[in-house]
Amino acid sequence: MDPELYQAIIYGDQKFFENLRDADSYDLLQVTSGHKNSIIHVAAKCGEMQIAEKIIALCPSLLHQTNTKGDSPLHIAARLGLFQMTQFLINCAKLVEVEVEKELLRMQNLDKDTALHEAARNGNFEVVSLLVNEDPELAQIVNNAGESSLFLAVDRKFYKIACLIHEVAPACSYGGRNSMNVLHVAIIRADKNFMFVVTSMVINIIVLCSKIFVLCINQFLPAASKLHCLQIKHSYRFSFIGADFMSAVLKRCPSAIAEADKFGWIPLQYAAYLGNAEIVELLLQFDTSQAYVKDKEGMSALHISAKAGHGDVTLQLITKYPDMPELLDNRGRTALHVAAESGKRSVVKIFLSTSVTADLINDRDKDGNTPLHWAALQGRYEILLMLVNDYRVDKGAINNVGMTTFDIIKSSMQLKQHEKAKILWKLRARGALRSSEPSTTVGTMKVEVIETQGSSKENKVKHVALHGEAEPVRQKKDASEHMKEIGNVYILVATIIATVTFAASLTLPGGYYSDDQDSQGMAILSKKSGFRVFVIANSFAFGLSTASMFLHFGASGVKRDYTAACLAKYAALFNKWSIYAMVLAFLAGTSVVLTESLGLAAASVTTICFICGPLIYSLVTCNSYT
Repeated sequence: MDPELYQAIIYGDQKFFENLRDADSYDLLQVTSGHKNSIIHVAAKCGEMQIAEKIIALCPSLLHQTNTKGDSPLHIAARLGLFQMTQFLINCAKLVEVEVEKELLRMQNLDKDTALHEAARNGNFEVVSLLVNEDPELAQIVNNAGESSLFLAVDRKFYKIACLIHEVAPACSYGGRNSMNVLHVAIIRADKNFMFVVTSMVINIIVLCSKIFVLCINQFLPAASKLHCLQIKHSYRFSFIGADFMSAVLKRCPSAIAEADKFGWIPLQYAAYLGNAEIVELLLQFDTSQAYVKDKEGMSALHISAKAGHGDVTLQLITKYPDMPELLDNRGRTALHVAAESGKRSVVKIFLSTSVTADLINDRDKDGNTPLHWAALQGRYEILLMLVNDYRVDKGAINNVGMTTFDIIKSSMQLKQHEKAKILWKLRARGALRSSEPSTTVGTMKVEVIETQGSSKENKVKHVALHGEAEPVRQKKDASEHMKEIGNVYILVATIIATVTFAASLTLPGGYYSDDQDSQGMAILSKKSGFRVFVIANSFAFGLSTASMFLHFGASGVKRDYTAACLAKYAALFNKWSIYAMVLAFLAGTSVVLTESLGLAAASVTTICFICGPLIYSLVTCNSYT
């Protein structure tokens, strides 16, 4: 496009266009080099209606010309929210012919978006009102992604626009991307109204205070003149934006509540996943049968809420539908299995405290795993101990591989030895049993991770399947032998530290007095503070290393794995502290016998080496694991 012509449009130079005649109309067909926008496109985005009017009068075909994205001038005006320009373009189309006006309004770009799509997506309420009143059938058109203008408005949380479209266009489309409908996205975008909650809480506090006041006053008044306080039927409830809109959608299109998206989720399952108990109640008021609908993996709303850890929704569903906990997914798991697998403590507590789920506590899935098995398999040790503490839980249940919970913990490679010994000790104290099958050893468990697409919206969900093979001989070191090897290293380190610190206590820095009989044998530098720090730190190092040696001796004579692991743990801790004390003693002794500059240099070098050692160790350890 000619730069002079382009600048005349964007700066509103009307004098430039007054000299144009019909013979000059070939200049009006120029387009920009990038998006191939025509003169009307440029005038539309700049809001120059007078220039656009003159150009359309000279060349009416520009009204329907599109750019490289398929956008007409009306698309651009609607996208930018230019109400007057949008109205002007519609009026220009009316002057030509009624059918042409409809054609302009229903023009779709390469994404199949109409001007109404663009206005709804960008929240331009006035433009949406103009377009939908001009042609209500625009609300029936969907784009390439399957999105209607109503869906886009709700997706962007423009509920005022959504209500307008829903009221003006009686035959609007509810469709959206990924086979979702408006109800799906309304639930996903639903927010709890904070101001409503705060106001309700304040009102309840005021009413509660008034009740207390009236109660106190009535103590001093006769029965005939006692005061009465209004009773609140319901406590404050959380309200969410768009609730009225959802109710209107359900009344006009009841089938929307049962429509599943491409992932197999219905609106109720989204509400359960997000933990919005108010929406769950609203949906179940319209159709109670939706509570038993399952997704592609056989997960019901109760499974989904249990997996997400929403105890209020879980309790709500169990209370309203007592038989829901018996629902099984495709792998034969109840909601309690899923909660134990996910480590949702509050949900597991609800199931354990509810009488209707008492017979499901030891229920087995297709792999023979109980909820206790799943807590052990997934490393949910808090859930594991909670289940073990319940007398109704079968601690000796065996799955299809022939393993009990005790066997699973013993074969875990994620736990450290002292952690494993601690958990096994607690399991044994609560009556947990190991497998009695001689052919099944601790190393027969294999965990397979399978990735699927259907459990949540777009996120892949990992399932753990248990497989087993008989391995009569396990080709790994026993845990006790491993602990002995570590103990040998620790006791060697403790012996070296004790030897070095004992020698340092006899050869004190600075030497001894030899001439003065009164001070003979005393340390020369005994009055300096650095020397005192040296003596104290050296004594700490010797004492801690000696204590570590005694703990190792004690651990070697203990038969219980848990006690031995605890002793070894504290021995290792004493070793670490003794190393710190030994380094401090070296720094203090060096600073006393050397000059100030040399002492500072020696202390700096020692500190750097002391810091670099653990740092290099941690880096090597991380690289070995990765």
